[in-house]
Amino acid sequence: MKKKVGVLTDSDPINMIITSGVDSVDCESIIFNSSDNRIIDKLSNIDILFIKSTLSSINSIELCTQIKEDSSLKKIQIVIISSNEKVAEESTDFHANYYLKIPFKIQDVKEVLNQCVTLENVILYVDDSKIFHNSVVPEILEQGYQVITAMDGQQGLDKLRDNRVDLVITDIEMPVKDGYGLCYEIKKSPETNHIPVIMTSTLDSEESIEKGFSVGANDYLTKPFNIPELLNRIQQHLSKGDTRRPEQILLVENDNIVKDIILQALSYNGFKADHVRNGRIALSMLRNKRYQLIITAYHLPLLDGYSLAVQIRQSEKLSKIPIIMLTTNEKRSEQVKLRSVGIQAFIVKPFNNDRLIAEVERVLAQDRLKKQNEMMRHYLTQDAIDAVSKGVETDVTETTGQTSFRTILFTDIEKFTPMCEKLTSQEVVNLLNVYFDEMVAVLIKYDAIIDKFIGDAIMAVFGKIEDGAHRAVCAGLEMIESLDKVQKQLDMDIHMRVGINSGHVILGDIGSRLYRRDFTVIGDNVNTAQRLESNAGRDGVLISDSTYQLIDKIVEATPKELELKGKKEKFIAYQVAKIKPYSG
Repeated sequence: MKKKVGVLTDSDPINMIITSGVDSVDCESIIFNSSDNRIIDKLSNIDILFIKSTLSSINSIELCTQIKEDSSLKKIQIVIISSNEKVAEESTDFHANYYLKIPFKIQDVKEVLNQCVTLENVILYVDDSKIFHNSVVPEILEQGYQVITAMDGQQGLDKLRDNRVDLVITDIEMPVKDGYGLCYEIKKSPETNHIPVIMTSTLDSEESIEKGFSVGANDYLTKPFNIPELLNRIQQHLSKGDTRRPEQILLVENDNIVKDIILQALSYNGFKADHVRNGRIALSMLRNKRYQLIITAYHLPLLDGYSLAVQIRQSEKLSKIPIIMLTTNEKRSEQVKLRSVGIQAFIVKPFNNDRLIAEVERVLAQDRLKKQNEMMRHYLTQDAIDAVSKGVETDVTETTGQTSFRTILFTDIEKFTPMCEKLTSQEVVNLLNVYFDEMVAVLIKYDAIIDKFIGDAIMAVFGKIEDGAHRAVCAGLEMIESLDKVQKQLDMDIHMRVGINSGHVILGDIGSRLYRRDFTVIGDNVNTAQRLESNAGRDGVLISDSTYQLIDKIVEATPKELELKGKKEKFIAYQVAKIKPYSG
């Protein structure tokens, strides 16, 4: 049965080249137009889709995202077309399987199609966790791969002897034979050493990642990993004829022999690399092009490697780029000096290619993990991230909880609901974005953990008992002061309330065991903070007696007696007037 190839470019010349290539490999082409509002429905029978990164009537990224999120369409292999080389580096945004640079020829189309229609790849998945088998294997099967499974490293070796395998995904900590042992056996055998190995593990230390690459692993993903990221890595390692990696590396080396060895090793392993001979030119290159890694010699003309590293770390734009230093000095004092300026790794000359590539892979893997954690902070509290990091080796259906002392801050906008009735939906969204931007900036300044947003309300958590209570009240007062900025930006009369309470709460993993959970704080002291907020009055900060007792020597506040819902007795609270500034 012929493969059906969709063509969506809004360009007749490009369409002609693609359809000619499609016809030459005995596939059927179907041309689409971005102005067709039923285009998603018409893609149901398509196997491969060529799509231009810019279209006249629809957003290409959004369309590709729709395709990959639709269970009936996600098997479609996407070929992104663009004249912009940056699109190749960012092709994961398009969920692309392949990239084709404009201008291209019919032969280029044929080569891409041949990769798309090759024999199904066979993947060996080795993990002792049934939970990971149940969650990962169906996703791999959905992409059209065949999957063979094993529960430990020895079973994995047995399956390798009896089956054709194109790629191995293995956990590390397993009974009988662990992932390191499995990978070592695969790579030492002439019959299997060509097979790519992706290691997945909860072990995220520098030593663990380095050990994985030292036994021959081709890639390393830290659990819990993102399934689309795993699928993207699988596709990269199985792509025949296109082993290019998305990372761009800058090599700074004055020795021609060393330069040639490194460039050859990087190219052989799919990395794109630029080369310069001294530190000054390197700085110029870094200002004009984006790199994911710098490999630099220590001894360089004009600006040596150490000085180059110092200038990179002092630059706001460049400071986060990882650096590997090549040196001839094995002294520990020299290593300490290099580490002090933010060198992620150093390689002592002379070195072999395996050592070099292992370090490159390790440093890039750690950098990906760091960026992933930074991205997670936009969506999860630090407590949640820490809990995941500590608990990933356990059954993912288990929930956790503990009692801890925290200061809880609640805030919301006064009369928000009637205000919304007079605004359009876009105006409401704009109001909240401006408001949250100002308020969150204050909370971050005082090292708060922002637990959640509930409509117009913010719930934030502070640790460290007395210090936390001090920071919370300072934050509440400063948030009130920041209202002036919000009012000026929106040209609206906006007011708010703040309630603060301190005490023991349940810090835990709350939600469905099988679907979604939220790492949050619950308990009576949380409810009390919310009720104080509703009694705070316009632009007021109202704190409980338990909070007041922690900071009574540094705060000026007026006591008031309240009747709070759920409390049988009168409740003493304090309306804050001022507090000693927090100095950290």
